[in-house]
Amino acid sequence: MYLPKIKISLPKFTLGDLFDLPNGEDYSGYYFEDYKGNAYTGKEPSATSTLLTPVDDTEALLEEQYNIVTQSIKPKPIDYKRGFITRYFLKDNRNGKIAEVKKNTFTEELKKLFIKGVTIDWIIEKPVKDIIIEGNLFQGAATRNKLKVQQAEQQLRGISQYITKYDEFVEVESYEEGYSFEELPYKQKVEAINLLPSNIQKPVSGSIETPKKVIKPSVDTLPVPDTEFIRKKPKPLNTRTKLRGGGGGEERILGFDENTFNSNQEEQLL
Repeated sequence: MYLPKIKISLPKFTLGDLFDLPNGEDYSGYYFEDYKGNAYTGKEPSATSTLLTPVDDTEALLEEQYNIVTQSIKPKPIDYKRGFITRYFLKDNRNGKIAEVKKNTFTEELKKLFIKGVTIDWIIEKPVKDIIIEGNLFQGAATRNKLKVQQAEQQLRGISQYITKYDEFVEVESYEEGYSFEELPYKQKVEAINLLPSNIQKPVSGSIETPKKVIKPSVDTLPVPDTEFIRKKPKPLNTRTKLRGGGGGEERILGFDENTFNSNQEEQLL
């Protein structure tokens, strides 16, 4: 091919992320552009110059903008009957962010190479705390869930920082007086479950821990003492005063005895 130099760009170079060859392979090397914006292999037009196809970076851009988001999760009445709920957690390996999602989202997102996941069978049956039964220790839901999180940490680093409330979903209560949660009809059970606090929180990084900011009080913010109860202590008289009596010329030295200073005298000084 031939084009006048006035209609082509100066030689440029690509590492293989800008263009594809006609066979679909990435092209790395020198290229130039014509006045229409088309790119060709080589430093200048020649018989071997090949038209290049720009790489569609839409998918790469969407991947860069991708961000996992925690979804609202609530147990169902049947979960309380069997004593646990399966929870699904994802981690973005690019930035360490972790989020809890639903099962369908979990399955779909794991197809991405930069996403890793783990599941936890979360105990939701009471008691919450450990108890002693006939001399034997029975671990409550909080202890059992904490152990499960520690095990999940081996597969998904950082999840132990994400999950800190080990009694979540356990403390479901009946709002019908005289009836326990287990005795409620299905519809009332669902309503009671919906009253539980939400599990949604901001995605956190499992690899970076933000240090706490320490604020030192300034002089202006220091508390001011209550001056109403401050009583000034008189300074002892360190100087000597010589008084001369009448004609006899007798000297008297006046001093201050702090031990003999009474409260009435103190009030007068104040």
